[in-house]
Amino acid sequence: MSYATTNEKAPISPMQSSQPMGFNDNREIRRTRTILIVVLVIQLILSIIYLIQQSVYLTRYNNMSYDMRDHTSGTLYTAGVIGGVISIVYVILFLIFVTLHLRIPILVVTWLGVIQLIFIGAVLVITVLTILASTITTTYIVGGFVASIIIIVVVGISSILVILSVFFGFKLSKLLKAQENYQMV
Repeated sequence: MSYATTNEKAPISPMQSSQPMGFNDNREIRRTRTILIVVLVIQLILSIIYLIQQSVYLTRYNNMSYDMRDHTSGTLYTAGVIGGVISIVYVILFLIFVTLHLRIPILVVTWLGVIQLIFIGAVLVITVLTILASTITTTYIVGGFVASIIIIVVVGISSILVILSVFFGFKLSKLLKAQENYQMV
């Protein structure tokens, strides 16, 4: 007996299941979500360290006698503490939205991250220009360059983390939308 073989390929159709595929079943969503959570946890740790540092500076400032205080420093330390708290709240909200698979809030927080990147760039430029301008007028040129390099490294690390969170935030939002559209079909 001889059998005839054909080279035709049958079309593959998705199998119907009794339960729709959830967000945890999709490997790409799980992977993107895990990477985003790791980046956000690193940001949260760095924000907590920053808040502690600014709180210590503010406490030391308030423990000085009133006559010895530089009043502009007090305002800067207070702004640093408020900025640290806002940063921690932002990252915690982002983590909650990512954990609960909330697509629209993830998009909103991700767009806030884009705005944050713009501010980080502006602050970096202004800070470096201020440091360089002040070192040119004084005799501490080497110290100014070292300070500007340290600031560039710290801002660079924070910028990389924000860029990663923005990228993966948009990617996760897109994957969640595709998953929702797939479940509706």
